[in-house]
Parts: sequence; C-alpha cells; structure tokens
Amino acid sequence: MLLAGGAGAMDERTVLEKAKASHDEVEGKLTLFFRDALTGLPIAGAKVRFEGDSEKTDKDGSVTFAFPDLPEDGDARLVAEFHKKGYIESKVPLLFRLGMIFEYHHSISPSLPPGSLRVVVDWGKEPRDLDAHLVKKDGYHISYRDMRQVEEVARLDRDDTDGEGPETITVDKVDPKGVYAFYVHDYTNREAQDSGALASSHAHVSVFGDEKLMRTLEVPSGKGRYWTVFFLREGSVVPAPALADEPAKDPPPVADSRPPDEE
Repeated sequence: MLLAGGAGAMDERTVLEKAKASHDEVEGKLTLFFRDALTGLPIAGAKVRFEGDSEKTDKDGSVTFAFPDLPEDGDARLVAEFHKKGYIESKVPLLFRLGMIFEYHHSISPSLPPGSLRVVVDWGKEPRDLDAHLVKKDGYHISYRDMRQVEEVARLDRDDTDGEGPETITVDKVDPKGVYAFYVHDYTNREAQDSGALASSHAHVSVFGDEKLMRTLEVPSGKGRYWTVFFLREGSVVPAPALADEPAKDPPPVADSRPPDEE
C-alpha cells in the first residue's frame, strides 16, 4: 500500500528502473537518484555536489558524476551534498563496498518545523515489504499494522510494500524527556527463523531533524527479521545496530551512546 503515491506509483517504478539502468561503474559513471521522502517521487532541479563537481538532478531525479577513485580493498565513505529550496539541505553519506556503491537512491525530507523528527527507510528490491516501527516508551507505537497516527504528535507518512521504499515516519513534537525506539521489521520473511534477507536488503535509514540530515545508518550484517536501528534519548540518536528475531527493548547504557554525526 502506498499512503502517498497513488497514481504516481507506476511512474515511480519506471523512474527507478531507468535510474538503475544508467548506474554503471564499469563505464566510469556514478548515477545517484533522489526522491521525495513523503511521496516517493523524483526531485528534479536539485543541486548536488560530489567530489568537487556540481550537477542538477533531471526530471527523473537522477544526477551523474565520474565514478570516484576508491581503495582496492575495504569500505569507503564519501559525501554528496544535496540542495533544493523546500527540502532539508543534506550531506548524504555514500558507502562504497568492494568498489561498488551500497545504495544509490536516497530519499530527502521536505523542510520540517523546529522540534520535529522524520525517519526514512530506503532499501533494494528485496525483501519487498520492510515495515518501519517507531515506539515511544510508555506512549505510542507507530507502524502500518499498529497505529498509523497519533493526532498532532506522530504519524506514518508513507508505507511501501513492493520494495525499495521510501517508508517514512514523522514525529511532529519530540518529547525532549522521552525515550523512542526505531526498528525495521522484515515482514516479507516474518515466518523465517534466522533469515539473512534483511542483512542483504541494502536498507539504510535517514534521520532528519533540526533542518539537517542528522544521521544515516546502514543495515548491519547478520541474521534476523528485526533491525533495531536506533534509540532517541534526550534528543540524541543512539545507534543500536543489531539484527535479531525480536526488536531490542532498551537503549544501550549511557556510556555507550554516541552523538549525532556532524559532517
């Protein structure tokens, strides 16, 4: 089900396939694709800077650069800077593994009012249905199958069941003293024990707030139907990158917490 997509869903799928077809490291090109986190549709006319070059996204939301020089072994993380009026200016981290980009389509949040938070999940074609869950301790649970909306507090903006996302949850009023947990459930493989499908999904989660991309987290290796992505405690994102067959219930100790990325 697409909560915000409607008749544009087929267009979105066509655009994504076109973007994939143009993604070719062998030819020395890197094509990135940007879409709206609320609608899933392309963002055209955005300025993107990467490795000293600057280009604008076309009508399909794609932009192409020369493929960067990378180390032969190991991972590399580079940054693409995204700018467009009406959207949060974002320093998007690009993860490369074994000479290939981890994920080349990214969803960007429209501007948010102060005190709000938006969490976006993007992934590959499989599994087709990854569900986002936001749980406020002693409060509410936002997801497609629990509660879609808490009036004027939090809501599920967009649910995606056919792969790639985005799946988006917004908190309109973050409780500065509240504790929140965000996790991703591989609903497609919900009956499978010790499944490795989620780890292979190329899922990544973007956290937007304070008019910036606060943090991006990639799915870790391992097995499990649940990825506990992070806890939000006193306004700070505390990563909890664990895969398991149940979501984590409590945040790690204070000594293990880390502040948001400041790139």
